[in-house]
Amino acid sequence: MKGKASRKLIKGEMGQALMIVLIMMLFGSIIVVPVLSHMGTGLKVGQEVFEEKMYQLYAADSGVEDAIWRVQNDKLTDVFSGYDPYYYEADYPPYSLPSQVNGKDVNITLKNVWIPKDIDAPGPDEARLIIEGTEENPPKLMIVGGLSGTSATQYQIGIIYYYGSEGPNVLRVEKIGIWLPAGFHYAGNCSLASDPDTTPYSEPDVYDPYKSGEAVVWDFSSLLLNNFPGSGSTGSPMVKSFTFQFSGPLQQFPGAAVSWVDTTGVSGINYTWDADVKVYAITSAAGVTGKETTVEAYAGKIEMRKLGAARSGDYVAIGNTLMMPDPSSTSLRSRLLKQSSASITAGSGEGQIPVGATVAAAYLYWSGFIDHYYWYYHTNQGHGDPDATGWYFSSNSDDGLGTLYNVNNLPGIIANAKVGTVSFGTTGAMQDVTAEQWEVYLKNNDSYPQDQENCWYYCCLYDATDMVKQPLENAIKPGGSGTCNFTLSHVNGVINQTPPRPGFPRVPSAASSDHTNGYSFYLYNSSGTSTVGYTGYPLGTPATKLPGDPSYNPNKQRGVSSQYWTSPNRYNASYTGWSLVIIYSTPDTKGHQLYLYDIKNPNFKFTEAFSPNDNPDFDGDGTAGGKVSGFLVPAQISGETNAAKLTCFVGEGDAQNTGEHIRMNGANIAGAYNNPYIPDGNMWNSSSVVTSAPGIDIDTFYVTWSSGILEKDDTWAQVDLPSPNDGITLIYIILSFRSKVTSGGTLSYLVR
Repeated sequence: MKGKASRKLIKGEMGQALMIVLIMMLFGSIIVVPVLSHMGTGLKVGQEVFEEKMYQLYAADSGVEDAIWRVQNDKLTDVFSGYDPYYYEADYPPYSLPSQVNGKDVNITLKNVWIPKDIDAPGPDEARLIIEGTEENPPKLMIVGGLSGTSATQYQIGIIYYYGSEGPNVLRVEKIGIWLPAGFHYAGNCSLASDPDTTPYSEPDVYDPYKSGEAVVWDFSSLLLNNFPGSGSTGSPMVKSFTFQFSGPLQQFPGAAVSWVDTTGVSGINYTWDADVKVYAITSAAGVTGKETTVEAYAGKIEMRKLGAARSGDYVAIGNTLMMPDPSSTSLRSRLLKQSSASITAGSGEGQIPVGATVAAAYLYWSGFIDHYYWYYHTNQGHGDPDATGWYFSSNSDDGLGTLYNVNNLPGIIANAKVGTVSFGTTGAMQDVTAEQWEVYLKNNDSYPQDQENCWYYCCLYDATDMVKQPLENAIKPGGSGTCNFTLSHVNGVINQTPPRPGFPRVPSAASSDHTNGYSFYLYNSSGTSTVGYTGYPLGTPATKLPGDPSYNPNKQRGVSSQYWTSPNRYNASYTGWSLVIIYSTPDTKGHQLYLYDIKNPNFKFTEAFSPNDNPDFDGDGTAGGKVSGFLVPAQISGETNAAKLTCFVGEGDAQNTGEHIRMNGANIAGAYNNPYIPDGNMWNSSSVVTSAPGIDIDTFYVTWSSGILEKDDTWAQVDLPSPNDGITLIYIILSFRSKVTSGGTLSYLVR
């Protein structure tokens, strides 16, 4: 009975499991709800904390980006009072972004980092003088760096030394160093290790970390720079270089590397560094003080350094002739023009300036050939002229230059003789201007006895910036007329002749037998028609016999052999013309630099090329051609065709004479013959794209990268203008380089 009762009880417990489950569900509901609520609160708080830090990070990063943008676009002066790119390690007060980012205030500090190790940072004035020099005294020592050839892992350091009277064997190298940005490392295999001239040589000391990167320093213990291996140049400048291997991220190279050299032996030359690269330390903080997110970054700016002789921006060169041929004798320029004009238009072609450009400088040049017989002579000069109030010509035997003197033996030069005074300007704004600088050159290879011919060339220069800037900028500004015309004119005036001088050109009102009204040349307009104008101060001597008296021959009167009486070649050298060079800047010309070689440059001489010296010695060193220096060729940009642009202003070229070339470093400039005005072998053909009549050449040439004529970091070039059959004068040369300004972004990046 007990067994039955037990089995009966067990059968009756089937509903207990449901009761237990219900109890557990009730208990779970009591616990899970607050647990889930707690978990939700935790997730929400975590999300808010994470988002807060994320917003702070993005805000701080935007501060770094703003600073890098200001570095790249030269906008640091807007936020740092008194900012100077050569003031290293300066502590400028922080600046703030103009508005909050993600609801956070952002404060940014920036410092120009002084990289060379164990050399104290110079003051800004000293640093600028070491790197840029001055226009008259460019830096004597430079150091540069970059990839070596086509190697992707080999770096080259180059040293350029312009030595003077001290000679090449005085400057000594104590140390050479290089800073490699974060991620790059010295990998050895220095080319100096196997060079016997650089012994004793030791492996460099490597400092890692050093200012977010790595410093490599070689100690040479006063080794002569001349003992280092050379690369391309003999004489001054001395060019030395060596290579080493580096490691780093795949297919990247340390473009923002900074090299330096410590020297002894020459007073005033103690050290220099590669100022093409500037390194900036940027700190950007966002958030509440004490709880902000801070980003520290090193950023690099790479650009072509500005040497003392460099002009920032780009240029345009225009001009025109002031003499043209008589229709009956097209090969000889025989008619003086009263004036001539040239236009500058808004655009991107030759002779054009971009819309909205800013004019930085404008230089006016004029040049010509003068037959001295048209000028007064002092009786003591052996010309038998009774006039004792005029000018005579003197040649300086040291440099071949001539000078005009008055009878009191005071140097009057050209300006006082009115050859150096012209009327220049835009329509309605013409005014007389007098040359600020000038040079004359005695034509000492003339085909006539020099003591009787006394012909000479001249070149004048005037800074016309104040005259040109406003009318040109008004014309090319958005909504402007788009064109600005400039005109250069002969100066009015008559030279009185007492007593009369037979055969000299007279004023138009004078009778053929009347020589008392003074002497003056007829002037023509550009179509060859005679005008009512005339001048006693011609800017050039026409290629004709004396006007007004064709029966009179000055050579006969002066006792010159009869074979020269009627030769038309006597005036083959006739020319006069002018050119206006305008230097301008736009956002697109940032980093663009040009070098102007003219009579304002102490290493440039105005001279003539004529057989047998058919290549003008324009640097005055006694050898044909000239060396242009003081520049620094930038690295080629991918896809870029031209390494440089070169423009020359040449006078007295003749279309009928050929065999002319322009060469740089011994090679013809390949880009010279893409212009119908510049035919191969006859570029000085008295014709230019920017002139309207023959008489002068203002021609532009292009030096291509593929020619190999110029290479990165070149600092000088030999320029030759061989002209075996045509006498020419060289008034100026402009050499222009494009340089891409880059910001290497962040070289290193640290978040706190």
